[in-house]
Amino acid sequence: MAQCAAKLRDGKPCKIPAREGQKYCHIHHRQRIWRLIFSGAALGVLGVIANVAGILNFFGITFPSLYHTRIPTSTILPLMQTQIISPTATPKGRLYMIEFVAGPIPADGELHNVYFSVDDGVEQYLFTAGTKVDHQFYVTFSRSIQVRVAIRPGTVLYEELYVNGEKVASKYTDNSGLTYQAH
Repeated sequence: MAQCAAKLRDGKPCKIPAREGQKYCHIHHRQRIWRLIFSGAALGVLGVIANVAGILNFFGITFPSLYHTRIPTSTILPLMQTQIISPTATPKGRLYMIEFVAGPIPADGELHNVYFSVDDGVEQYLFTAGTKVDHQFYVTFSRSIQVRVAIRPGTVLYEELYVNGEKVASKYTDNSGLTYQAH
């Protein structure tokens, strides 16, 4: 049986026999596995997986175990400009920069979800707001976009909607939010 190929801290070779068919003994083999798990390479792979999950979440493809987080536009914009919009389909239309401002949201002690829908499609979660909303994001659509804050029925909130830096809608509104129709 061969000796373990690992070196001890003092530089001397390990005296424990290597595992059958392996270069290292049972102790150093386990240490190498843990070192690999916690290495930068392994964490990099986990980061890529988390990033892909976040992008899928942004486009409304969610998994029950994912927590909704805001994805920085610096991460999303380069992907959108290269037409890698969705893993399932490429939306038709033009890329728009959207800014949505709302508030102050009534201090009812609750957090409020903000949603959007494009081209009269399915409403998608955007993020959760506290007392004021000032959020910018990029989205592709051909006909229209609607953005709204989910607030208690009967509550009225001042909202503004900007498309590519230009204010296109503003009013006091309830749960219906604001809509922009593309030209």
